[in-house]
Amino acid sequence: MSITYTKVHNRHDMIHKFCQFTLQTPRFQFHDTISIGFIEKGHCLAHVDSIRQLGPNTLVVIPAQYVHWCQPIDPLHWQYQMLFLEPKLMQSATHPMAIKLTTMQSQQLKTYCIA
Repeated sequence: MSITYTKVHNRHDMIHKFCQFTLQTPRFQFHDTISIGFIEKGHCLAHVDSIRQLGPNTLVVIPAQYVHWCQPIDPLHWQYQMLFLEPKLMQSATHPMAIKLTTMQSQQLKTYCIA
């Protein structure tokens, strides 16, 4: 089981979270930041704009103060990363989104932005 939080390039307005093999209880929550999640492995049930199953290579954008929850279906095969941004960095994020990425887009995201 592993969850780690790190600041991005010593910035105070971005925090990176890496999580794998972790059981999460589905509970409603919200953050003061914009949450950008990237599902690398496994599937989860997520309540963002509705309840749905999300899988690998999916990018999820959750606006600040938006109530949501997420639960991995199989925690032993679950890995994701989150980037928490201060709302001032992305003013246009007012509605949640789940975006299915291609394998190439996923690799680029891991290489340049999150990993």
